[in-house]
Amino acid sequence: MQHPVTTRAEKNRSDMEQLIAAVDQMPIQKLFLTPNIDAGSDGVSAALREYRGRVPSGAAFYKYFTPDDFYRIFSNAAVVVGNSSSFIRESAFLGIPAVVVGNRQQGRERGENVIETGCITHDIIEAIAKQIPHGKYRPSTLFGDGTASGQIARILATVTPPVQKIFYE
Repeated sequence: MQHPVTTRAEKNRSDMEQLIAAVDQMPIQKLFLTPNIDAGSDGVSAALREYRGRVPSGAAFYKYFTPDDFYRIFSNAAVVVGNSSSFIRESAFLGIPAVVVGNRQQGRERGENVIETGCITHDIIEAIAKQIPHGKYRPSTLFGDGTASGQIARILATVTPPVQKIFYE
C-alpha cells in the first residue's frame, strides 16, 4: 500500500514503479491496495493499473476492505511494504514486519519491526528479504496498549462538577 507524497507529486508514479518492481521479484503472494485520494494519487494508481494489466499470477488488487477484513489480512501478512501510517502504528502493535518505503512517514517514531528504505528497487528487495525470514516481532505498546478508551472513561468519570447541558431561555 503506497500513498502519494504530496510534496513529490512528479515522483509518485516512478516511486510506485520502483516498489512494484521490487515486490514483483519476490516469490510470494501479493496483495495491492489502491492509494488514498491525496494529491498525486493518479501517478500511483496509473502504475498499479499498468502492472495489473501485465501481472503474473499470485497478485491481487483491491480498492478497499472493511476494517475487520483489513486487520484480518494485515495481521496475517508475512511483510507489509509501502508508506501507509498503518505500517508504523498498527504493525508495531501486531508485530507485523514492515518495510516503509520513501519519506512519507519521515520523522515519525516507529517500532523495531520497521525497516526504512528509499524508493529504490534493490533496497526494497533487500529490506523485504530481511523481514520475511524474521517473521513476527514481539508486539509493541509504543503507540498504546489498547486500553485508552477505558482510561479516558475513568478519568472523565472523576471530573467535578460533571459536565451538564445548560439550557438558556
